[in-house]
Amino acid sequence: MPQTPQTPPRDGASRDAEETCRILLTLMREELDDESVTEDDDFYAVGGDSLIAVRIVARANERGVGIRLLDLLMHPSARELAANAGESAADEPAGAAEPSPSGLPGHGDSPEAPGTPARRPASALQIGLVYQCEMSEDPGLYNDLIGVRVRGPFDEARFRTALTALLARHPALRSSFDLAADPEPVQLVHPDPALPLEVEYPTPPQTGTGAADAACAAAAEAWRARQLGTAFDWETPPLFRCHVAAAASAAEGFRLTVAMHHALMDGWSFATVVTDLIRLYDAAVTGTDPALPMPPPGAHELFVAAEREAASSAEAARFWQQHAEGPQVLPDRARDTPPGDSSARLSLPFDDALSAGLRSAAAQAATPLKSLLLAVHCWALAHWSGHPDGMVTGVVLNGRPEQQGAELSVGLFLNTVPLRLPTAAGTWTERARAARDAEIAATGYRHYPLARIEEQVGRPPFDVAFNFTDFRVYQQLEGLGSLQVDEWYHADKASHPVSLDYTLDFPGFGTGLLASYDQQAVPEHRLRELVGLVAEGLRSAAAEPSGRPPARETTRAATTASSSR
Repeated sequence: MPQTPQTPPRDGASRDAEETCRILLTLMREELDDESVTEDDDFYAVGGDSLIAVRIVARANERGVGIRLLDLLMHPSARELAANAGESAADEPAGAAEPSPSGLPGHGDSPEAPGTPARRPASALQIGLVYQCEMSEDPGLYNDLIGVRVRGPFDEARFRTALTALLARHPALRSSFDLAADPEPVQLVHPDPALPLEVEYPTPPQTGTGAADAACAAAAEAWRARQLGTAFDWETPPLFRCHVAAAASAAEGFRLTVAMHHALMDGWSFATVVTDLIRLYDAAVTGTDPALPMPPPGAHELFVAAEREAASSAEAARFWQQHAEGPQVLPDRARDTPPGDSSARLSLPFDDALSAGLRSAAAQAATPLKSLLLAVHCWALAHWSGHPDGMVTGVVLNGRPEQQGAELSVGLFLNTVPLRLPTAAGTWTERARAARDAEIAATGYRHYPLARIEEQVGRPPFDVAFNFTDFRVYQQLEGLGSLQVDEWYHADKASHPVSLDYTLDFPGFGTGLLASYDQQAVPEHRLRELVGLVAEGLRSAAAEPSGRPPARETTRAATTASSSR
């Protein structure tokens, strides 16, 4: 990506490694909120993740320290990163850069006439999600909902003010798509769409304690069912909905549900939207300043520019071709197979002891927790499928631009790519490091469109997807001035036959594994076997990271369920 202009030291001399190390260590401590971090600590082993890494990279560049996200992955301590700062740009793989968005349709052109929507390019991922929905004819596909009970007063006028401020803050929430635009589909950002709010004041059928809340819960449930059964109209803004079921007495609280189409935003963005809305409303009720920092402009355009740059890279194409070639769980699944109904669910909560053990094991391996979880995931998938030498799995990668405040931006900034780890062997520590190294190697090509990979291999490149998300953004809802939130509700449906989502502090669930799957493609008993293997691997890794995984039979037959529709 284009580096933020570097500010030279005041004396004009180059910074030495020691001073650079001090700058980087200070940034790590501030972003991790941990003064105990030392210059030799592994950033990821002490709690760092990709979103925090993006902030450190952006802030370092603002201070004249030229580093990239890939540098922090390869050199995760302040001392090691300082020694290599600015030295790896020449070795950057093709497709790794995030170029300027100038020249993209809708960017740098003459301003639109007042009242007309701004045009910005749709990403390949957005177009792909819309295509999947059109092919499936399933209104619930990628129709994502989050609901919550809010304990506190409901003032409709103030809530409308908060929602209006939310839409002004995040352009994605005011968007629609023009799929027939010439020469290519565009995302239209409307300046003043109709406020997407529906408010109900249900009358409880009876009186008594809890009757009003029960009526609100029933109204919210009915609205959610209608929303999941109604497909979004791509051309009608906004692709975002908000529903409130409030008790007649303002003090009795309300049920809030927010719905959006996944083509607008990723999971972190959706969590940000819900958090921002509740904080804005809380500030409106209390008459205080919400103190929400503004997201940086142009994040969507930078993502699309990086995606297009990567799509033109022959080196990136070769890289993903190699990773996509391998055994599949559903070998007969064709490119034109409509997505199935991946609405079945299994869960595996992590208790405190397991969570602590996994964090300790990842720290001992000097890897991110995500790497250890991916290693266990791949071990379980390999034995479940009957291919102990390794299976191709989809892995969700963060593709947010490396700019200050990137985590505040709302949009679709991810990519799910096929990864096949080296032959399964070694201790859990060695496997976690292999998973970390595989993700490092993939980072330079992370914007290469999944649709291109699918075209190259002639089929969906994976059947089982892995995702890891730390939902710490919801911590911002602690200590609100007049509101409390509880009783969370979530609904989402992806197009992958199997999705394994590993979550930290997910409201209403906590920390653990949420598995969703298509029962027509993978029967329940088979998915339970996979989740059971994951649980076995997690316990083994947490108990003895320097040990080897449990010995298992390797002749397990892959699922033979039909993937046809």
